[in-house]
Amino acid sequence: MSHLTAIAEAVGVPLALADGKPDEAATLAAVQAKVAEMKGAAAAVADFLKLHDSPDLGAVTGKIKGMVPQAELTALTDRLALIDAEKAVAAAFTARKLTEAQREWAMGYAKANPTGFAAFVEKAPVSAPAPASEIHLADTPSDSLALTDEALGRQFDATPSLAAEGFSKASYVAFKKADAAGQVKIHKTAKE
Repeated sequence: MSHLTAIAEAVGVPLALADGKPDEAATLAAVQAKVAEMKGAAAAVADFLKLHDSPDLGAVTGKIKGMVPQAELTALTDRLALIDAEKAVAAAFTARKLTEAQREWAMGYAKANPTGFAAFVEKAPVSAPAPASEIHLADTPSDSLALTDEALGRQFDATPSLAAEGFSKASYVAFKKADAAGQVKIHKTAKE
């Protein structure tokens, strides 16, 4: 039994006893079960090595060392989320869906839930005023507010009720120019 005892100790199996005496059959069965378990573990390691196309665990360790540490990955992921949020918020401002007072909230929302923020922007009405850089007044020497054809056209586009009333863009521009030149006279009807 001395060889069996040595093998049992080597594989970490306690010596089986029956009536206070070593039980060779029970010890042998426990050692055989432990060896089968170790063979299963060896097969799992072999499968793991094949999966990672590595000849041994040392090669897999080298691959793992080349990976990005979790803290660095988290920092990079956060930075990319911030960049994406900044782009989404900038696009929402360009579309005039946000006001300056909403900037901080929008950044937090866009970073935490990009899909939700995109849905919000899609459904949000245009509510912010046009930036001053989009309002073009003609350069005139006088104090008059004569507008260019392009600016008058944008003004027409921004007022949907004009089209609904039957005005065309061309007629609107012509009317505004004639009015600015003092060529428009309003006639009152008898009811007025």
